[in-house]
Amino acid sequence: MNQHTGRISWLDFAKGIGIILVVLGHAILPTEYAIWIFSFHMPLFFFLSGYLFSENKFKTLNLFIKRKASTLLIPYFSFSLLSFVYFSILINNIGSEHVNIMKPFIGIFYSVGINNWMVHNTPLWFLTCLFIVEILFYLIVCKLSSKKGLLFVLIASSIIGYIDSLYMPIRLPWGIDIAFSSIVFFGLGYLFKKTAIVEKIVFDKKFLFLFIGLLLNMFFVLNMIKENYKIDMNLNKLNHYYDFYLPAISGILLIICISSLIKSSKFLGFIGKNSLIIMATHAPILTLVRKALSITGIFQNNSLIYSLVQTIITMIVLMPIIYIINRYLPFILGKRKQAPALPALEKTSKAL
Repeated sequence: MNQHTGRISWLDFAKGIGIILVVLGHAILPTEYAIWIFSFHMPLFFFLSGYLFSENKFKTLNLFIKRKASTLLIPYFSFSLLSFVYFSILINNIGSEHVNIMKPFIGIFYSVGINNWMVHNTPLWFLTCLFIVEILFYLIVCKLSSKKGLLFVLIASSIIGYIDSLYMPIRLPWGIDIAFSSIVFFGLGYLFKKTAIVEKIVFDKKFLFLFIGLLLNMFFVLNMIKENYKIDMNLNKLNHYYDFYLPAISGILLIICISSLIKSSKFLGFIGKNSLIIMATHAPILTLVRKALSITGIFQNNSLIYSLVQTIITMIVLMPIIYIINRYLPFILGKRKQAPALPALEKTSKAL
């Protein structure tokens, strides 16, 4: 725990590692690396969101919905509209491929990241899906008093989500169909927090769990690489039931252990605290970086070095964007701009 800020450091580090992997995963990686990252990077964020979930902060469903609309839907629609304008004016006019802009405009409200519905900023599907997951989970925990009952609901939801991925002919708006699978990881994060598994067990034997997580994750992922099958929650492609959940859970365990081993990292802490901004802005920037690099002809497409260069440049470009949003545009994150402290109060606090 960071005593000065009250934040849990390993959570920020985990989010920092996770969001870097998200950017890298969207940088046209070689297949084997993409298969590994996609096997757990989105489940990780649902897990961490569930770990931070607290039903006790809100007495009614209406208050909870208002809060989540502020922290998830305001950023979603703000970044959707901004990236749609960015896409329509700049990106859609570069290169040979063009998209009828009415489709992504409708996609802002449909919020399904397939078939060019969200071509302006596909990763934003996560925010609306998380909103649905949070609402559903709030309703569930308000009705269930036992952890065993919650675990049963999560198992049932995992089966429903898997069957949906196989047979559902259409995609439901706002990732409602993906929410059945996503809520499993969200619920696991919640249960890990309630039972203090991370603090009592994982952290006490972090090297053992690091080894177990790495071993299991590599075992499952190597099998997926052999079959050349990439998990993609956005596309609702989950592979076989166990090939979806086991690599994801072992990957989450791996990142938790790595994060717990990091004593201090201002960079990862900063990235983790601003993971929402990076999630919401990296795709349009990454597209422009990729187009700029393609002009140079220096890098070979679909190589690890090329993907790393894209990621590094994108993260550098995002630094001033993060600063500007936090400093001048916090309202698009659903936050209020903090008023400067009064001089008299500042003097008083110094005297104390």
